[in-house]
Amino acid sequence: MPDLSLGAACTQCQKRQEILDCGSQLLSYSLWLNMTFNMIQTTDMVRMLWAASEISTMHRRMFSVEAILE
Repeated sequence: MPDLSLGAACTQCQKRQEILDCGSQLLSYSLWLNMTFNMIQTTDMVRMLWAASEISTMHRRMFSVEAILE
């Protein structure tokens, strides 16, 4: 009888380990998705800042040309 209870305990341990493995995989995927999303947001912010900088530079050039023409 002890062998059966030991076998049942091992089976139960295996199932718990599988659940923990699934949980850690879900956590890993969640972190990966979060990091990917943050990188996309950062890239978009950098692009917006670069575009704003370019627009600002164009405005300065336009106004300096207008000042020269006056």
